[in-house]
Amino acid sequence: MATPKTLDEILSGSSGKGKGKGSAAREMIRTLSTEHKKMIMGLVENKNQIKRDQEMVKDDTKAIADKLGIKTGEMNKIVSLIIKEQEKGGAIQLEENILDLATQVLDAQAASAPFRDSES
Repeated sequence: MATPKTLDEILSGSSGKGKGKGSAAREMIRTLSTEHKKMIMGLVENKNQIKRDQEMVKDDTKAIADKLGIKTGEMNKIVSLIIKEQEKGGAIQLEENILDLATQVLDAQAASAPFRDSES
């Protein structure tokens, strides 16, 4: 793993001299206070932590799905429904209503479909 660079090191990198793309950023960094630089690097660390957390959630989801013998997408759907139910309520009932409606449509379609001989 590479050693993290400071904001000064990042913005004063070897992108060439003169009025290139990085020159405005290099000029801006000169006007930032130490406090501003710390705040920016704190934001960078927060974003990096979010990436690590997302990877951990992905790994945990796969592990739990494997233990339950279901697909990862199914596990994600279960977790999403639970979160929606906790936040707003009614999410599980809504999902049940949608499934009931889909079943009714399929049942009606099957009942009205013409009989097909399996030998044709």
